[in-house]
Amino acid sequence: MHSSVARDVLGEIERIAGREDGDPVLPGYTAFPYSAERFEGLKAEESRLAFVDGGNAELLHTPSFSVFLVRAYFSVFEAGLKVKAKRHEFYALCSAEPGIRYRTKIFPLHEGCIIPDESDMTFDAEDPTIRDGIFAADISRMGGIIRKFAEWKLAACVPAKDCIIVMDGTLQAGMTNETKYAEDAFAQARMRRSAVSAVAKTSSVYTTTGNNLLAVLQKNAPPGAWQYRFAGNSATEVYAAKLHHSSRHAFRIDVMKGFNPLPCIASHCNDYRFPGYPYGLSDAHMFGKIEDAEKLQHKALFLSSSRHRAHISTGDAHGILDALVR
Repeated sequence: MHSSVARDVLGEIERIAGREDGDPVLPGYTAFPYSAERFEGLKAEESRLAFVDGGNAELLHTPSFSVFLVRAYFSVFEAGLKVKAKRHEFYALCSAEPGIRYRTKIFPLHEGCIIPDESDMTFDAEDPTIRDGIFAADISRMGGIIRKFAEWKLAACVPAKDCIIVMDGTLQAGMTNETKYAEDAFAQARMRRSAVSAVAKTSSVYTTTGNNLLAVLQKNAPPGAWQYRFAGNSATEVYAAKLHHSSRHAFRIDVMKGFNPLPCIASHCNDYRFPGYPYGLSDAHMFGKIEDAEKLQHKALFLSSSRHRAHISTGDAHGILDALVR
C-alpha cells in the first residue's frame, strides 16, 4: 500500500518538475527575464580575499533576559594561503523592558574586540523585520540578529586593502538598522579599493512558475564553470554561479554594484572535498561556529554563581547538568 502511495507522490513530483522554467523573482530587486545569452564562462583569477562568518549560542534563557555568546571571525588569503585571521567574541545580555522592547548590553571578551553599537541593538518585539509571522519575536531571536550585525561590522573593518571580502549568506539588509551596517561596509570597502560580496550556501530564489531558479539554470547552463546575473538594485548585483567545472552545485552570489569578483572567488573553489565552494568560507565557518562543548563551558560560568539561580529556569539548569555528566 505504501509503495503505491509513494508512486503517486513521485508522479506529482514529475508533474511539478515538468513545469515551464519561468523567469527569476526576487523581492526588493529588479529581476531580469531568463535568457540563455546571460550565461557567461567563468575563468579563475588570483586575488587577495577575506572571508567573514560567525556563530552565536544562547547560554541562559528566561522570559525576561537571555545571555548569548557571539563570535565573528575573519581570515585573509593570499595566493591560496591564510596570512591573517582573528576571532572577535563577546557576551550579549538582552533584556525585556517595558513595552516589550529588547535592549542589548555587550561585554567584549578581549581587547580590540570589534562589536556592533549597542544603540542599534534595541528592537521592539513586534518589529515586523524580526517577528515570527503573526507572533512577537522571542528574545532568543536576538542572538542571530546580533551575530549578523557583528559580521557586518567586521566586514567594514577587515584590515586589508585591494581585497575581495566574502561573507556567508547574502547582502540583503532586511532588519531594522541593518542597512546602516551594510552601507558602512560598502563605503569602507571602496575606501580600501576593495569590494564586498556574499555566497549563500542555500538559496530559495524562485521563478514565475514556482521553480527553483538555481535548478533551472543548472539544467540549461553550458559546460564548465559559469556565471549568470539575474537581478540587481541600486547597491548590489545578484548572480548565480557554478564556480568550478566539476562542481555539482550552483550558488547565489551577491556583489557590490560596479564590481564582479566572481573570477577571484572562483580561484578559491578547487578544494577536492567540496569543489565549487570557496575553501576560505569553509575555514570561516569552522573557526566562526560555536561548538557544543564551548557552549557548555560558558554556561557553566554563569550557572556557578548563586545570584543567577533564581532567574534561570529549572529546565535550563537540568540540561547543562545532564550534558556535563554524559
